[in-house]
Amino acid sequence: MLPMKLKLSITFLLIFAFSIKAHSQFLFGIMSISKEFNKDQSLYLAKKYVIDEVLGKSSETVLFDADALAATSTLEVTSLAFNCVDKGKGGLIFTFWGNFWNDFGVVYSGYAFKYLSKDSATTLLTKLEKEKEKLFEYSKIIPESDAQTYFTFSDLTFLLKPEKFGASIRIFWKSFDAEWSAEAYNRTKRRMERWFSKR
Repeated sequence: MLPMKLKLSITFLLIFAFSIKAHSQFLFGIMSISKEFNKDQSLYLAKKYVIDEVLGKSSETVLFDADALAATSTLEVTSLAFNCVDKGKGGLIFTFWGNFWNDFGVVYSGYAFKYLSKDSATTLLTKLEKEKEKLFEYSKIIPESDAQTYFTFSDLTFLLKPEKFGASIRIFWKSFDAEWSAEAYNRTKRRMERWFSKR
């Protein structure tokens, strides 16, 4: 007969495993909460996503390159660019990170990828610039701290608010709620434009 402590441990593990399976419908990955979210880790994980979900498996050699563009200080979202001449595909990939609580109070970290083609990414950045201009004009009429605007692009919703170096951008996607700081956004935009201009 198993000791009570062992029974409780087994029950807890089964509950935790079930909860992870239930959430895996929208999360591409789940990891220990002790791991830090960072740009290099995003690039490492995103390469498999690019192969499996964007380019597709191939028996022939497929060349592609990828570069992590920027990470926010909160590390809730990182952005990276990739390009594959062999498949004629390229674009921007967001890696969303977040902490989640299941019904039993267990905390774990999850991540997921959102792919935008090069054209879609360019369209998004152009729209963000236009919306920022509208927001800054609006902030001249009312107190800057109250001004904000939002729009939906594909299945991503962007909430913009003025800040010191431009506009902070909050992104809502599935169960993720990520802060994209003005500094990280500006760095992503500059590096993406420069990165793709050489390809």
